[in-house]
Amino acid sequence: MREKWRFFMKKLFAFILGGALTASFAFADISVGVSGRGAARVFDFSGYNNDYDNALAEAENIDEFGKDGSHSSPATTFGEFVHDFNFSASTEDNKLGFNLDLEYVVDSEGGFGEISLPDQAKVWWQPTDWFLGQIGMVEVDDLRGTIGDWGNDRRDIGSLGEDDIFDRFYPQAGIALSFYPVEGLFIGATFDAFGPVIYDGDDNVLDDSAVWAENFYKSINVGFGYTIDDKFQIKAAYFGAKDNLKPGKKDELEDDDFNGKLELGFNWNINENSLLEVGVKVPLWSDNDKRNADEDEENGYLFQAVAGVAGENDNLSYKGHVAYISMNGADKDGDLAYFPVFGVDAGVEYALDNFTLGGTVNYGGVFDNVGEQNEITNTFGAEVYIKKDVAADCFVFAGIADTLTIKDIEDIGKHTENRFYIPLGIEYAF
Repeated sequence: MREKWRFFMKKLFAFILGGALTASFAFADISVGVSGRGAARVFDFSGYNNDYDNALAEAENIDEFGKDGSHSSPATTFGEFVHDFNFSASTEDNKLGFNLDLEYVVDSEGGFGEISLPDQAKVWWQPTDWFLGQIGMVEVDDLRGTIGDWGNDRRDIGSLGEDDIFDRFYPQAGIALSFYPVEGLFIGATFDAFGPVIYDGDDNVLDDSAVWAENFYKSINVGFGYTIDDKFQIKAAYFGAKDNLKPGKKDELEDDDFNGKLELGFNWNINENSLLEVGVKVPLWSDNDKRNADEDEENGYLFQAVAGVAGENDNLSYKGHVAYISMNGADKDGDLAYFPVFGVDAGVEYALDNFTLGGTVNYGGVFDNVGEQNEITNTFGAEVYIKKDVAADCFVFAGIADTLTIKDIEDIGKHTENRFYIPLGIEYAF
């Protein structure tokens, strides 16, 4: 299925690129931007301490945890080096334009990847202040959360992101319609009108209007947000079940009981320098008894609630999240059961004369009481780092990071893993 998507997106990319290059001759305002990021982890190693019974550990295929007091050898690992290129243009009256993002990746072994579309490839039209129409791969962020992690491979110990608070509308090959009928009010709808193509088990296209209609229905996102005095926004949105589509026959799609999700949230500008955001996600099912109550299925969730806070004061900036997720799965008898997941992260940065000093902390707790054994996992993370500007919109960073994972499995025992590494990296934009 992924390969079919990739082939389709290549055609979309060629179409938008050709149209954009042709239309650019008619645009008065043209801009090009380049950015990149890369990171490595130096002296990356883990130490283990187990009280597992060796026989049980081997039977459960968890022998990779290692024996008591063992540790991995220090290593250096390189992440991908990503280069982003942005091309945008608009007419003189700013009523028509396009935006094309391209991404080129150098992998950790120095191999060169293909050019891809990481974010947007769209043509937009805004004939009036109250309407915006877009076609292609489109990001609509009027409702999306704004408090994300610190980015790249530094300051990323389990941090939550913007979409954890409230998802963006993100059609991959479709149409986005945005309305602003009165001041402060946003109403939006998006759908993937041109994909994905559904294939059967023999790799044949299911050219069936009913399948296309269901695919179209499951791609629909619709929502609204209302902002009061630029201080408080309430918002709600429905996200279709597009991500739940599976390659297969039509009847497999019809048997799917997942009907998308509902998201509710609000943003509150507490003062000029502080922001609070809260979002709740609720999956929608036509048959609650089939909510992943199957030992062979991955766990789903009943609902998710995330709050984020961010602000700054003089040279100090901060942000953090608190998350609660009610997960679900099958208990020992195969019946539906629920268990909680908690998450907390926080980070601060303080700008000094020649560099910026920062730090993050994180905690995650999974209290899994479904399956064959109860399993409790607690993860703690911390990192301190220094960020140094080396040019306009270009900086390097280095730090020290450590994560501690304690997993306790019923009738087996406890496993502790401590991972230490030195993150290094660079980011640039111009």
